[in-house]
Amino acid sequence: MHAFENLSDYDFEQLVADLLSAEWGIAVDLFPRGRDGGVDLRALGPTGPPLDLGDGDELVVQCKHRPLGAYSSISATIARDACNPIVEQASRYIIATSARLIRANKDKIVSLFDGKIDVRDIIAREDIEGLLRRHPSVERANLKLWLTSTAALQAIGARTETLRSAALRSELERLRSTFVETAVVRRANEILRRHGVCILTGPPGVGKTATASVLLLKAMADGFLPVAAIGDVRELEDQVVPGEKQVLFFDDFLGKTRLDAKLRKGEDGELVRLMHHVERDESKLFILTTRDYILQQARISYEKLGDELVDVAKVAVDARGLSSPERAHILFNQLYFSPIRSLAAGAADAGSRYERLAHHRNFNPRLIEVAIMSIVRSSGLSTRTRHSAEDRTQIPLAIDVPRRISEALDAPENLWNHVLRNQISRLELDLLPTLWSFGSALVLVEDLFRAVGSLQQVRGRTIRSIDFEGGLHVLDGDLVQVERSAGLSVTTVSFANPGVLDALTRHLQIFPDDLNALLSSASFFEQVEPLARLTGVLDSTSGGAVQATNKRPIQDLTRVAEQSLIVPPTIAERALFTFRASQFGRFSRRLDVLGEMYLAQDAHAPASLGEQVIELLANSVHQMRSADAINIASSLRAGAYETWQSHVWRFDAALLEALGWPDDLESWSTLADAFDVVGPNAEHVTEAESLFETFAADIVEPVVEYLHDPASARGLEVGATLEQLERLQEVGARWGYSSFELAYAVERLEEMTNRESRPWPAGHHTLFEGSRSKPSTQGSIFDLL
Repeated sequence: MHAFENLSDYDFEQLVADLLSAEWGIAVDLFPRGRDGGVDLRALGPTGPPLDLGDGDELVVQCKHRPLGAYSSISATIARDACNPIVEQASRYIIATSARLIRANKDKIVSLFDGKIDVRDIIAREDIEGLLRRHPSVERANLKLWLTSTAALQAIGARTETLRSAALRSELERLRSTFVETAVVRRANEILRRHGVCILTGPPGVGKTATASVLLLKAMADGFLPVAAIGDVRELEDQVVPGEKQVLFFDDFLGKTRLDAKLRKGEDGELVRLMHHVERDESKLFILTTRDYILQQARISYEKLGDELVDVAKVAVDARGLSSPERAHILFNQLYFSPIRSLAAGAADAGSRYERLAHHRNFNPRLIEVAIMSIVRSSGLSTRTRHSAEDRTQIPLAIDVPRRISEALDAPENLWNHVLRNQISRLELDLLPTLWSFGSALVLVEDLFRAVGSLQQVRGRTIRSIDFEGGLHVLDGDLVQVERSAGLSVTTVSFANPGVLDALTRHLQIFPDDLNALLSSASFFEQVEPLARLTGVLDSTSGGAVQATNKRPIQDLTRVAEQSLIVPPTIAERALFTFRASQFGRFSRRLDVLGEMYLAQDAHAPASLGEQVIELLANSVHQMRSADAINIASSLRAGAYETWQSHVWRFDAALLEALGWPDDLESWSTLADAFDVVGPNAEHVTEAESLFETFAADIVEPVVEYLHDPASARGLEVGATLEQLERLQEVGARWGYSSFELAYAVERLEEMTNRESRPWPAGHHTLFEGSRSKPSTQGSIFDLL
């Protein structure tokens, strides 16, 4: 027997789909769209036995999850379903329920449906248990279901009592209903069974402990006795019994703050020896969790942790690796089994809003759980008990659950603040804001080293490359991502989690000394815009801007922008793309940023700087992409560069010379863009218009000749030619060009295109329309709340 009450509605639908697929030997599709017109699952014909569905036939399944109920718990909804048009439309209609039904109940349901369904198509709890006995592979593949089996529950219950940690016992009980078996859980379980050891790493709140607890539950259900450590590895060693099936569990084995809180002298060696002992002993399993940056710190300080087994057994847990359905399922289960389920379901436009939350860039199971518990407490409910439906209806409806969860995900700094303030060194903390100052771009590791060194110099310190590399290694994984290009000899650094970026923004808003140090130490143009925005120099009306404590840092930042304006980009694009693309691809943006900074300070760009910049640009225009050069010409016309206008003509002339006279349609469009910005003299414009007319005639005349000769016109590629002529009309309008021949050719080609088009053949159906029913594409699994 199984404890189906630990399955949510969506869990139950997945189970039924898997069982029926195994029973019938076909794929049964799941439609997680909530209120779907009576279709939860579907199978389409043609199929062989035992279903023998014909071509176009459709079998539909409606699921009713009432694990603690009997017929009375589903009778009202069954009566409504009996009137659903899908019952008539489907070739076969099946009801699957976790409620307990006797024969008389099934007969009653048949009568409600006026004989349109057969008693064999009513699958009750007892029938599902029978299907599970016939298909044990489904049960074993469904980890959550397996953990609800009587045998597993008895094994877990007997072994849970041996745990010293009451908190862990409570966590295991909670997870039996809320957890979702993700790809990470399956991979971790595979590593654990293959090597006997699994080390789960990842940032706070992504589910390391939850994943480890699921692995622990699975091992307990398989007959392993749990042995958990609270303080140090010696607790585990003291409890190891030779020959007895034991699963060792050490959560945060390196501590939640500084690693030396748990590793005493020589303990790294003891830990690795125990891991190797477990690896060789089939009667033992070992599950550990830690934050990745703490593991990196430990491997620098403790030689023994550099063991190869640590790498082999390591599994990264990261919310970014969750698929969209997994994210939605996690959020759904947390809401479904919470005391605020009905409140969550009653929110306006709930389904679409929860779907958006499942795709939130800061999606984090712990943040969601914390937000839900906060709502529970503010609702006056107990966080310790599971509430009935009647209790949940008493919750004040003024609380907007999706909004509260969204607020938690929008402010992930609450999750990272403790890490930034207490768990990393001063050097590591300086490294992170420095990386933040480069914005969202990839940064070359050597450029980051220079920037961090500049910050250390402002603080009156120096930095050694070995210390920088050590700090970067510690942060790699949870906080930053260090990657080496396989084809190019470059190493780049970026943030591993957008929540860290948000937390650092808040950190600099709270601690102005750190912000001022960054302003004074900035040495790359890429640092200018993020820092200028944070201080309000750019977009000063936006919320969250922080005023520097004095004007000097802002002036220093402007000077950095001036000095680095014509320096090639330092970001990784310099190495990953061509010099031509990276040197000037963002130069117009640099001009825009610097121009805004001048205007914010009621200043203008120095004329001497203009001479230097214009000379470089005029001499380099042939290295630029045409679009980049035109954008630069536009940016040079900003008010802040009024003092440069006597020199700008040199770049304009170089740009027009580089563009020359076009020989294809897109180049003529580009030249029109340049003319719009530069505004050449009338003589130049007239010459261009004349040349374009000749260019257009060379395209149109052959087409007109084809159209006048029906025999030759049959070989014309109508679609491609029509597309070219329509584009010619668009570009021609910019050059004042139009002609009767062009209009005639377009009209004739459109007629030919319409004749070649055919309506849908009689009886043709689009996707879903070929079926007897058309499942709604509206809603989501969150409608099942």
